[in-house]
Amino acid sequence: MRAENFSITVMGTVYTDRKSAGEAVIAACRLMDNPEKEIQIGKYRGFPMMLCLQNGKFLVTMKRHLTYTAELSMDAAGNAVRIQNALEKMPKILKQHEENLMRLQKELESAREEAERPFAQEEELAEKSARLAELNAVLDNEEKGSGQQAEEQEEKTQGNGENVRKENMPEAKASVIKMLKDFKPPALIKEKTERSAQEREAV
Repeated sequence: MRAENFSITVMGTVYTDRKSAGEAVIAACRLMDNPEKEIQIGKYRGFPMMLCLQNGKFLVTMKRHLTYTAELSMDAAGNAVRIQNALEKMPKILKQHEENLMRLQKELESAREEAERPFAQEEELAEKSARLAELNAVLDNEEKGSGQQAEEQEEKTQGNGENVRKENMPEAKASVIKMLKDFKPPALIKEKTERSAQEREAV
């Protein structure tokens, strides 16, 4: 853009020179008493210019439907150019949004067609689902039958438990007696027992 077409308002003053405008923007940065609070410092092409500090950097943002941001530096003339370039990108950004909108519209149309299309395996799915329900019912009945049989067997075992213990008692008693007869003490215990017997004899 030609220099004579440049015009910006900073802190109530209109500037047509980029360097003077950039110096005015730097002066506005020095006047900020609360860096965390965004302030309006002027207008450019009808866009309000808001000044803020983020991550140690001064930024000028211009917002209507979209937000355009220029990062500032100590280069006065460069600051004016950055503010100007932020809006110069508007046609490019607008084109990107239009392309994204067209892409989303195509994806939406494809999704609608896919949703209206009948499911090719719908009949097969219904058959499989019915068969699965039958198998689940059979398995449930088998589990219930097995549980009942186990309970009956347990009751029968408990009822006959006393007779079983009585029948096995003589055999168990004979086994214990045989174990006691066959028991052989370890060598250490045997040696100690013999020594005790000798000491008693000596006494």
